[in-house]
Amino acid sequence: MRIISSTWRSLGLFFRGSAGVIALNMTTGRVAGFVAAGVAGLAVDLIGLRLLVDAGVNELIARVVSLTLAVLTTYTLNRFFTFRSSATGAAIVREFLAYVVASVVGLIVNYALFAVVVMFTDAGPVVAALAASLAAMFLNFFSYTHLVFQERRR
Repeated sequence: MRIISSTWRSLGLFFRGSAGVIALNMTTGRVAGFVAAGVAGLAVDLIGLRLLVDAGVNELIARVVSLTLAVLTTYTLNRFFTFRSSATGAAIVREFLAYVVASVVGLIVNYALFAVVVMFTDAGPVVAALAASLAAMFLNFFSYTHLVFQERRR
């Protein structure tokens, strides 16, 4: 019983510590913008996934397409509203490529979790996508904040 209690306490300290780092590095507006962009991206992901699966596309292939649409959506929203990027010309291309590269690790984590849930549970593709997306959100936030838009912070 003590082991379980200390494990939960350690997890609580980890998450409180992580939240503290996020709070120190981000303004309230940026956090709200990131959450709003993420919710919009998640909506695009889930709606796209559902439509594709209903049209007969394999769940795993449909998720690749829906995740791609979600990344395009979140990049656009994060660029203009969350981080208010002022990049122009070739800098926009570099910024987008950095965003895509930073997203790849999050997408791999997201997709791997999705595949595991779909293959080993009866949760269904939308529930699996929701769970995987929530787990990958923290990694994406850190990547976008510290790797992509670091010079354009408000």
